[in-house]
Amino acid sequence: MMTEFHHRPLPNYSTLLCGRLPPDDVGFQSIQLQIWYNHTDENWVGAGERPHQHLHSDECFIVLRGSLVVEVDGRRYTIGPREFCCFPAGQVHAVVAVHPPVETLMIRAPSVDDKVYQAEEEQQSPTLSPIRPAVAADLPALVALDHVAASAAERRAFIAVAVAEGRAWVVEVAGQVCGYGVMRYDFYGRSFLELVYIAAGRRGQGLGPALIRFMETQSRSADLFTSTNESNQHMQRALEKLGYERCGVIHNLDPGDPEIVYVKHLKQTVKEADDGRQDA
Repeated sequence: MMTEFHHRPLPNYSTLLCGRLPPDDVGFQSIQLQIWYNHTDENWVGAGERPHQHLHSDECFIVLRGSLVVEVDGRRYTIGPREFCCFPAGQVHAVVAVHPPVETLMIRAPSVDDKVYQAEEEQQSPTLSPIRPAVAADLPALVALDHVAASAAERRAFIAVAVAEGRAWVVEVAGQVCGYGVMRYDFYGRSFLELVYIAAGRRGQGLGPALIRFMETQSRSADLFTSTNESNQHMQRALEKLGYERCGVIHNLDPGDPEIVYVKHLKQTVKEADDGRQDA
């Protein structure tokens, strides 16, 4: 671990400048930060690396010389000299081409072993039962999986009302309720995704995004709104990955932790399509 000031010239070869196990005295040891320096005339990715994500760390590529081509969400971007790009934790990406000679910096923090290839992640994803409306018989399971509801009568009442009014849906794995979502339809005449909650032991398995995508089909307006606390970085990344845009901030709800408001412009909701067919 770094305990004192470290100063070296950049080498004329590729190496780990900073990380858990630097190979020589050019680099310094750190458990917080990883910096990989590429200085090569070779195309180190060949035909392209496999799409992957980092579960807990953010990553940044800085190109000093040459260029890289990266792929994100099916789109390719060329990163040229004096340009950089960043991948937040959870963002699937790949370097698909390298145009040498190249000199680049890859910076990632924290320095943890959290790389998951897309194919492996898909193999680990649980098989979901169809997402369905919540019913009164689900209430004990919903209260049990929600750590807030376990101790807050207000939360239990909130869930019960949402279920009774037909505004709640559950996600199941192998017949077990593992999460739920709640929608409301009176947010200035628009739909509002009020809550998405996944059981602690089932987080990181794709249930949350699957539930959000389903609930988008239950929106009664073309613009679907939702919000999350500023401190909830994981939810912010998940929403932005699903195409939600920041559109406002509400202060003074939770002291010192503003509520970030998001919106997604849906092309056409299932509810609108159904209404159109009924009108016809």
